[in-house]
Amino acid sequence: MFKRDEWVPGSKTVYAKFTDYVPRKEPASGHAGGKTVKVDRVEFIWLSDPQTAQSALVAGEIDYLENPAPDFLPILEANPDIKLEVHPAAGTMGIIQLNHLHPPFNNVKARQAMYHLINNADYLNTIAADPNLQTLCYSYFGCGVAMETDAGSEPYKGDKDVAKAEQLFKEAGYKGEPITILHATDHAYINPANLVMIQQLRKAGFLNLDVQAMDWGSVVSRRAKKETPAEGGWNIFITGTTVLSSSTPITHVSVGMGCEKAWFGWPCDATFEDLRKEWAFAPDIETRKRLAVELSKRAYDQVPYISFAQWRNPVAYRSDVISGVLSVPSVPPMWNIEKK
Repeated sequence: MFKRDEWVPGSKTVYAKFTDYVPRKEPASGHAGGKTVKVDRVEFIWLSDPQTAQSALVAGEIDYLENPAPDFLPILEANPDIKLEVHPAAGTMGIIQLNHLHPPFNNVKARQAMYHLINNADYLNTIAADPNLQTLCYSYFGCGVAMETDAGSEPYKGDKDVAKAEQLFKEAGYKGEPITILHATDHAYINPANLVMIQQLRKAGFLNLDVQAMDWGSVVSRRAKKETPAEGGWNIFITGTTVLSSSTPITHVSVGMGCEKAWFGWPCDATFEDLRKEWAFAPDIETRKRLAVELSKRAYDQVPYISFAQWRNPVAYRSDVISGVLSVPSVPPMWNIEKK
């Protein structure tokens, strides 16, 4: 039960056990099975600085850390009282979201130009420096999944070409207007990813970047605005999605191009949406794989967003304090955990 009286927005959220809930009489199995709560209270503490969060775990001030920063993983691994776990199917894909409503990215050529400036591998080496956690992926549906395909990705996988990008921006009508970037500075991977992207775009030399630093909560609020950047809107923001939820054209929210019904950025392409519907009603897996290839080609042509990298990030917890932590490929469940 959410304890509203103890809620401190941006600092602490508290949940108490609901004693009248009756779990299924079977073992826990990730997000299925019996959801047996074995503690009376769970406190979610927001620590915006990754080093502070890691230090709190090492000191025993917190029991569980959902997203330890990759830079600190060797320190956590060296502590015998801390356990790191990563599910084999876990993974995050980075998203550079472009606003299709306003110049320059309302023109497909400006969106396509980004492929010639963005270097996928740079993000991996910044966000997840451990090669064991990296996957250099060019599939809109993620790598290591049934619908994996990089069809149409040749412009993105090729050598970076600033001259080609500049030409495409000019053909899109870009004349050096400011490009507004919403830079979340308090997020474990979004902040460094923004720094990489800004460096890559500035290296091109011809783009006028208006980088606006803010916390992630402000990005979440502002990304819903459809006004022009000058009126409080935006052109680019960075986020991410799980490989599990994005492994099919139907469950992958960010790839949809349903115009005003689409995700933030509001990409619009009837051909892509028709292919998605065809995929949903396909009679077998082979037909769906064939359609995934066509969807990938169309996505790379229309550019709903730019995908960067795929990586796995372990959870970390005090094995001397808690047990029963479930390894899952998505949002970690809090049931089945008990304190020693």
